[in-house]
Formats: sequence, C-alpha cells, structure tokens
Amino acid sequence: MRIRRALPAIRAVCRCTLRNFDEVLHEVSGMYSNNSTKPLFYHTPTRYMHTQVQSKHVAMPIVRQMQSLLSMHPIYRNVTNSRTMKLYMQNNFYSIYNTVTLLKQVKQNDTDDSLDAYLKEYVKLMKDVGIDTKPITTFMNKIASGESLEAALDSHEISSNVREYMLRVGGTKSSLHEVLAASIYTREEMNLDIIRLLAKELRRRGFKPETLSAFIIANQKLNNLITSANGMLDSACENNANKLHEVEEVAMMALRSRAQLWNGVLEDIEHQPNYF
Repeated sequence: MRIRRALPAIRAVCRCTLRNFDEVLHEVSGMYSNNSTKPLFYHTPTRYMHTQVQSKHVAMPIVRQMQSLLSMHPIYRNVTNSRTMKLYMQNNFYSIYNTVTLLKQVKQNDTDDSLDAYLKEYVKLMKDVGIDTKPITTFMNKIASGESLEAALDSHEISSNVREYMLRVGGTKSSLHEVLAASIYTREEMNLDIIRLLAKELRRRGFKPETLSAFIIANQKLNNLITSANGMLDSACENNANKLHEVEEVAMMALRSRAQLWNGVLEDIEHQPNYF
C-alpha cells in the first residue's frame, strides 16, 4: 500500500527530465501538504525529515522525546548556503554509511543493490556540488580491503567528531533487534531547505534536473527498506520486555550520537567560514 501511494510522487520526480529544477522543487514541496502519503520525505513542523517510525516501539516516550529534540537541533537552521550545505553533506555521509551497513547486516532479501545504489548516488551528488570525496572513498576502500573500522577512520582527513560518532554507533550489535533498531535510528534525512540548496548548486554548475531526481528515487528506495526494518523489528521483539528495553537503549544511543555529531558540525560552521 505504501509503495502504491508513493508511485504518483515517484513518477512526478522521474518526469523532471523534461522540466527544470524550479518545477521539480515546487512539486516536491507540494507533497508536504498531504500527510497521508509522505512519498519521498517525512515532514515535521521543523521541516526536518526524520523517518517517522510507524511501529510498536515508537510508543516509548523517551525515544519520542529525543526524536523531537533532535528535530529541533540548530544545525538545520544553520545550513543556509552552499558552504554550510557542503559541510553538512560531507558529515552526513557517515550517518548514511552507518544506516546502510547496519541494514546490510540484516540481509533483507536482495537489498544490497538498493543500499549500494543509495551510497553511490549520494557520493556522486557530493562530487557534483564540488565536495572533495577523497577522504570518503579512501575510508570505503580501507573497509573493502578488510581493515577494521577503527583503522579505516585513522586519517587526518576525518575529524575526531566523525571518528567518535562512527566508533560509538558502528560497533557490532549482538542481536537482530539491536541491529534493526540501530539501522532505523541512525537514519538521517535531508530537509527540504537542503534539497533546495542542492538544486541551486547543481543548476549553478550546469547539471540537469535528472541529477537530483536519481538521488531522490534512491532515497525513496531506502525509505522503503527502513519501513521494512520497522516491521521486522516489531516481529523480532514480540512484546518481549527485555528486548524492548534493549531497543530503547540502542535507539537513545543512536539519537544522542547523531546530536553529538551535529554539535561538532555546528562548531565547524561557526568557526570555519572559509572551509569550502
């Protein structure tokens, strides 16, 4: 049902190859007025598109409170231009990498292709807007060659803030429900204002609208996998009090870690005006 409701929005984005960025963004913006579909991004009053967890474990008051607080983090008000957008994207990659890696551990049917495609589209988008992706590709190559997470992060090109976040969140989880919870609560969505900044930068650099639409479609596929992970988490917990407590602990760890990651990025925004 979710996929069927999302189809009109996906088709709309696909049609952007025949239109311009302004028309695409206008249509995507209009999707926010229909809370019943939420086809591409998830809307909150702060315009922060954190995945809305539609499952039993969302009833945990402390988790809901932390999600609400995170949605109001000042980082989202401070990504206002090309420079800050690039800094946000560069750091957001590691949040995305954690989500993708954790989802791969779950082995949901043939999901690896969709997950790899999302990472590929995100890195491509970074290159297209002029972000140096060398630290990221070096990191991924080290992981692919069998190096430990800690060793792969040992580079002067990766900030201590990112290293702390990755080592805190990227550690091995001991059970299925913990891995699922970590994958769900490490998920970070761009808000619409950042999408607009991306479109503006792509247009300035001479790219066509399909450059952005490919990322949006890959993003929707990842959202579908997160929805599936929510269902799997409900089944894995089966109203078991101990498991639900462990899910709460993992969720809070992931949400706090994201908040600390954005604290560091906010400091970079304030103290490195010529970073890009």
